[in-house]
Amino acid sequence: MNLFKRSVLSIRRQPMKSALFLLIVFLLSALTAGAILTQEAIQATDQNLRRRIPAISTVMQDGSRIAEQTGEWPEFELLSPDLIRQIGESPQVRAYDYSIDISWSVTGYGLSPWHNPDPWASPFGYDQDLGPQLDIEGVGHTNFLEVREEFIELVGGRGFSEAELISESGPYPALISLGFSEANGLEVGSTFDVQVIVFDHIYVGGGGYQENRDISPLVEGDFSLEIIGIFDPIVPPLPENSDLNAIANLNHAQLRMQHRIYVPNFVAEQMFDIRVQGEFAPDHIFIQNFFLLEDPSYFDEFAAEVANVPGGWRATDFSSGFRAIHASMENMQEIANFILLGAIGATLITVALATLLFLRDRKQEFGIYLALGEKKGKVISQVILELGIISIIAMTPALLVGNVVGEEVSRQMLRQNIVEEQRPAEPHELNQLEHLGYRFELTIDEMLESYEVGINTQSVLLFYTIGLGTVSIAIIIPTSIIVNKKPKDTLMKGSIG
Repeated sequence: MNLFKRSVLSIRRQPMKSALFLLIVFLLSALTAGAILTQEAIQATDQNLRRRIPAISTVMQDGSRIAEQTGEWPEFELLSPDLIRQIGESPQVRAYDYSIDISWSVTGYGLSPWHNPDPWASPFGYDQDLGPQLDIEGVGHTNFLEVREEFIELVGGRGFSEAELISESGPYPALISLGFSEANGLEVGSTFDVQVIVFDHIYVGGGGYQENRDISPLVEGDFSLEIIGIFDPIVPPLPENSDLNAIANLNHAQLRMQHRIYVPNFVAEQMFDIRVQGEFAPDHIFIQNFFLLEDPSYFDEFAAEVANVPGGWRATDFSSGFRAIHASMENMQEIANFILLGAIGATLITVALATLLFLRDRKQEFGIYLALGEKKGKVISQVILELGIISIIAMTPALLVGNVVGEEVSRQMLRQNIVEEQRPAEPHELNQLEHLGYRFELTIDEMLESYEVGINTQSVLLFYTIGLGTVSIAIIIPTSIIVNKKPKDTLMKGSIG
């Protein structure tokens, strides 16, 4: 009789013990399957969510790190164009761009501000003498960030040409918002003037200053702009549970966008130079930088490279909405690892004890085999084959059960962890993307939609490798102890000692 037939016959001779062993392996294997499938689901979900994050990053001064190193908060510093180009050579970067943002001291005499239809919204800056405050943003690329990432939509005219971005002859080309164009009766081809005016400031007590309008401005300059295109901002919708601060921030972002004017970088630089000549506190001028990464998953590597650039810089991205689920998934990963290790340990101990029970009344059988000249290895192989067959039968439904139970339990735990992680946000320094009014948010339901525990070829192979490997070790140890005894001792003793 060959080894396989002998093993099947032995299983049939001991139906109760075989059934008990099958139940033990089934329960432990279901636990193992749940842990393995949960681990793979977490890794897959992490990768899927990262791919959904726009592959855009900006670099800004890392004031906290500099303060920790020096003991003092640093003076505000801009990332220079030279450093932008240096960082742009990083292997994770596909393309980069920068623009100069002039957010104060630029006004439009005789122009009207955009009227916000929300009666509770605060108005954007407006000066009775100088006109509405304008948000000038210089661009250095025809397909600049807001167009490329569909933050704005051109609804009239066209974008910049390469020649317009470098030609310094006026009037200068400009893109304005649909709301601002309607408020002022402007259309493609219209020209209008904007002014950069900086007044001296006088001390008014209590540490405050105000503009001194009784004397002539320190510096001023006029710029004639020609409208080549009109855009409409695409404002992302807020989650249903947004608080008042989030709503107020969105309203402010919309105000900024409706009063934004895109011009070539060299025009913004000229405005910048005028402001610097007479600026009292130049804390609202900065160079925005944008790095388009090859893949969103490269952000951590890119951030590490940026941190090594002299001067104290840090990279930021759109991952704020991802952090809650990422932290929760890290916790879930630790729990799954703990469960998997616990299941392996429990399998080794329990299956070893079950093997002793399974072989308890068969010591004389093994003694006869050995006395007749059967090799020890063949006897051990028979036991492994017997219990291996039972284990495979038990592990197959256990994989299915582990998949169903593991998904339901881990999904509920993940939801609870995400809710706990989403505490009220503390005030933080806005990164440049948030400064522009753009955020990438994921709701809990959107996050959980990306989480799915599923069986695939890799998980099946890993499950059976770990499961059968653990069971085999647990079987070999007690079987080897029994078989290594002398046949005479095995036959003489009435029980396994």
